[in-house]
Amino acid sequence: MSSLKNAIPFLRATVIGTGLIGGSFALALRRHFANITIVGFDEPDVANRALQRDAVHEIAGDMASAVRGADLVYMALPIAKILELMPLVAGHAKPEALVTDAGSTKGLICAEGAKLFKNGARFLGGHPIAGKEV
Repeated sequence: MSSLKNAIPFLRATVIGTGLIGGSFALALRRHFANITIVGFDEPDVANRALQRDAVHEIAGDMASAVRGADLVYMALPIAKILELMPLVAGHAKPEALVTDAGSTKGLICAEGAKLFKNGARFLGGHPIAGKEV
């Protein structure tokens, strides 16, 4: 079986929400894909913790620079915040990007994703299977 490190499908990933779930996802990406660059976007104190813990390589100060050039965008936020930020992500994601989320429910998120990601970037609803943030 070949190593995942040799089959990297993404060169640049953005993790929006770098807390427990997003930070864990970023660390897993780093572990399995040595050549990937991971950008974090969150409240400054949370994003800086992710940077200090080497979960992300860099942090972005705004959504446009966070998403710009990303092959993969992972939204690990509360559902209301995912819904709020999806239009910004859709507006800045490159056409071949894959956008997914860690929201615990899918109905509203997938409906909004279907409206926003018709042309260009693709949206695939995800689930963290991780329980509560605590």
